[in-house]
Parts: sequence; structure tokens; C-alpha cells
Amino acid sequence: MERTPFVCLVWSFIDSYRYARVEQRVADLMVHDAYALAAKHVIRGGALPEPPVAVLEAAQPVHKPASEATARRSLNELGELLGMSTGLNQGAVP
Repeated sequence: MERTPFVCLVWSFIDSYRYARVEQRVADLMVHDAYALAAKHVIRGGALPEPPVAVLEAAQPVHKPASEATARRSLNELGELLGMSTGLNQGAVP
């Protein structure tokens, strides 16, 4: 989703730490008040912030499943820690 300069201005009036921790009703009021402040700012001739140059994308790690031997060994270790028999000493991993 693209963040327009006006959206950036609205969010500049919001305490994001507080916003993330309040009830939904309070969060809605915070957005409403921030929108009103941003609108007044623009109507009175205030400048909008520059649009972001670029948005950095987080690199998605590649999932590599464990080998059958590694999975069996890990499950057996967990079973020993929990005092349970996994029954995976022989046979395939479920």
C-alpha cells in the first residue's frame, strides 16, 4: 500500500507507541484528531512532507525442511527431555 504525503502527515500527528497500546475506540479518536490537524495544516497552506524515496522490502528467508535423520534425532531428544517415548527410533517420521 502506497503511503501518500497526506497519510504521512496524518501519522506524524500520532504517537505510534501509544496508538499501538490503547483500546480500539481511543485509537480511532487518535486517527480522527490527527486527520483533523493534518487537514487544517493543509487548508492553511502548510506543506506536505516529501514522499518516501523507497520502501525497503524485508528479505524472506528460504524454508529448508530438516532431513529425516535430523527430525528423528530432535524428536527423540525432546521425548527424553519430557520423559516420553516418541517411538521414532525406527521407521519413518510421521
